[in-house]
Amino acid sequence: MKVVLAGAFGHLGSDVLRELVKQGHEVVAVDRVANKPEDCADGYEAVIADVCKPDTLKGICDGADVVISTVGLIKASAEISSYDVDYRGNLNLLAEAKLAGVKNFAYVSVIKADTDPTVPLLGAKTKFENELRASGLNWVIFRPSGYFYDMANVFMPMVEKGTVTLLGNKPVYANLVDTPDFAEFIVEHMLDRNEYYSVGGREVWSYEEIAKMFFAAAGKEPVIKRAPAAIFDVLALVSKAQKNGRDAVIRFSKWTLTHDMVGLTIAGETSFAEYVKGLYEGRKSPKPMREYAYDDARRAFSLTEREVGEFKTIKGKGMSFQTRVYEAKGAGQLFIMTMSGMAGLMKMETVVFSPVEIDAPILSMDVVEAMGNTTLVLEVYDTTLTHPAFDELETVKARYAELPGYEAEEKPYNSLLLPSSDHKKGKKVKEQLNAYGQEFSTTYFKLLESCQPCDPEEKKAKNAELTESLISNGGPAVNQFKKMIGDEKTAEFLRTCMFCSANESGE
Repeated sequence: MKVVLAGAFGHLGSDVLRELVKQGHEVVAVDRVANKPEDCADGYEAVIADVCKPDTLKGICDGADVVISTVGLIKASAEISSYDVDYRGNLNLLAEAKLAGVKNFAYVSVIKADTDPTVPLLGAKTKFENELRASGLNWVIFRPSGYFYDMANVFMPMVEKGTVTLLGNKPVYANLVDTPDFAEFIVEHMLDRNEYYSVGGREVWSYEEIAKMFFAAAGKEPVIKRAPAAIFDVLALVSKAQKNGRDAVIRFSKWTLTHDMVGLTIAGETSFAEYVKGLYEGRKSPKPMREYAYDDARRAFSLTEREVGEFKTIKGKGMSFQTRVYEAKGAGQLFIMTMSGMAGLMKMETVVFSPVEIDAPILSMDVVEAMGNTTLVLEVYDTTLTHPAFDELETVKARYAELPGYEAEEKPYNSLLLPSSDHKKGKKVKEQLNAYGQEFSTTYFKLLESCQPCDPEEKKAKNAELTESLISNGGPAVNQFKKMIGDEKTAEFLRTCMFCSANESGE
């Protein structure tokens, strides 16, 4: 598919570009400057053009199936305004797309863009949204809550000085989204017809909680003050009088710091809390299992989240389970579950990948933290039709042989386990077990890329050998679910969510 990406070398644009190239699209990357990302320097056509100068846009949309615009004014300017870039610039791009016969246009706006036209950025984006909706093209408008890196740019300088100043007296909440996660969501939905998406990340935090998070990561005692929001109005008036262009930025900053910014549609699995820790450690903090497995899966396949209905949240017996399921295009299904229990003293993450369209074994991974112990369960079940070799996983297992292990409970379905399966448990080994799980996951998903296609129905029937044995013979998690939601619902949950398999009737 041919995609024209405007704003391709900005922060978000670069992540969208990486995702488009990864998925094999033909990409025309358009920007004012050729600031190509080092890790994505080729695999596309780079075009230097300025959306504020229509003549530079001529012909860039020819033959395109969709145009994606991440274009927007990102800093104060005394020469141009949000209406010049966010409205008129995108309008020029839309006109060129219509002239070329492009049928689809995807636009990145901002959350609640239509709620306050007195804020120039919001007014400009809303005006373009209205033009796009009236254009006759298929449109999709993304309204993100805010980005990880933007919040870091706000809070880190204040923390460095020792004091964070928040506006107003009431708590304000946001669920920021990491741009790689958002980029994947954009590409997944770029051809949707006439849709709005209010998009955010998995975690919702108040700004006070975010401030404390940054102080903790920096190793400092939190000093948080509050100021009346009207101070920003005074600053904006002064800047307007000085004609330095900062008044529009100040008004938008005031608006974001005094309004909830919570997107209704969740994109990705990346934790903002872990991101903040990583900023001060000089490197990313070790990712939890759900994140590194998700990243490994999406590097190998295009992921689309699907609804799980009543199984999204399961509560009972002092435990709360949160479930997400993704369809992996051309491969199978990714299942991610988190659990907290015992008043927060026990935490568990579970990841299951069930191949359906390729002949590969099922991967099931668990990490449990309780009473100072960390348990890692890596199980690979041979539910294949042709029994392809997965010997590389045994090599990974051998590298971590010195870590403390334990014998798993004997169950009939253990006969399906491949020799690469492993069970580890110990105190003060969390980092080593995290590294082990991450290397195991990465190796598994790389091996999937070379697996052969197979008949989905035959593969589901093979997957069912494991699923039905689990339903019949139980296990720690299965037995807990039976107590919480009953036998029938547990069977449905395992067949449709945790594992992608046929039921007892083969359906």
